[in-house]
Amino acid sequence: MIFLGDVASPHNELPKVNYSFGKKPVVLNLEGPLVESSDVASELLKEPVLFNHCSILDYMSSENVVAVNLANNHINDIPKGFSKTVELIEESNVGWFGLRHHDSISLSEHLFEGVKYILIGFGWDVIQCDYNRSGEYGVAPLSKSIILREVEKLKTNNPDAKIIVNFHWNYEMELYPQPGHRSLAQDAIDTGADAIIGHHPHVVSGIEIYNGKPIVYSLGNWWLPQGVFINGQLKYNDMTHRQLAFRFDAAGEHELYWFTYDPSRKDVNFDFKESLSGSELVKKLTPFDGMSKDDYQAWFKKNRLKKALLPIFKNEDHKFRNKVKSKFVKYRHPLVLLIRRFV
Repeated sequence: MIFLGDVASPHNELPKVNYSFGKKPVVLNLEGPLVESSDVASELLKEPVLFNHCSILDYMSSENVVAVNLANNHINDIPKGFSKTVELIEESNVGWFGLRHHDSISLSEHLFEGVKYILIGFGWDVIQCDYNRSGEYGVAPLSKSIILREVEKLKTNNPDAKIIVNFHWNYEMELYPQPGHRSLAQDAIDTGADAIIGHHPHVVSGIEIYNGKPIVYSLGNWWLPQGVFINGQLKYNDMTHRQLAFRFDAAGEHELYWFTYDPSRKDVNFDFKESLSGSELVKKLTPFDGMSKDDYQAWFKKNRLKKALLPIFKNEDHKFRNKVKSKFVKYRHPLVLLIRRFV
């Protein structure tokens, strides 16, 4: 099963990717709601939102996309984004997961080569994942108690299934995982998860094997054309040009497909494929591999990339501290904009 990163495809055209995974089942992170009208899409390109023109459904069909993750911070960027997107996805016979409806956490089940896969996803409210606590559709919360409860329940009821957990977490452009998120991923595996797939930073991060199970901290972008959204202002640095597709193998023979995004041509080009085991590139991206939790906290504090007025989330059990930090992050952005005016 192939896992892809963030997809936000604004135009009535297929993503420009020069590679196909053939008949392998594919799962992607749908980074924004579906929009049916090209006229509406053109207007939305002027707004600070991400979305997908419904033509992305044709791409899903051609590339054997069996499910999409909706647990992200852009899936409700437009009114009624949750419900309309779910409706269109279901009409296309594509599975979806990552939302909470009342107290029920959505999941997507698939049978491939005799193996049952169960996909679930959760998003971090610190980065504006909308939990929508009113009881209607909302992003499934990145809450330790909820995640471990769901994983334990699924593994108990499906002992032979592969439980794949998707997390939308961390800060944009941060190369290394928050210490609390790294611990959470390990806890999820200890509870029964077979793999962790991370999204949101827009860069490819490292991969650790913990108790024999892969933790893919961030796949980066897959199809998110730069210089198009927000009146052409949405652009990222060169770190985002490296892209990754991760193949989870039930027998543990996981594979990596490396790609490069070309910002001038706005297309994605295949570079090479390799086994996760022995990957020198992953080794370079994961200098903290195997560190203890305490050692990693100290290492992360010294080596993290995003330091400007951004707190470190050290432990998911520190609920009060995390709540205070979350509030700070929420009000940080307008403060940063104000400071920039006078610097």
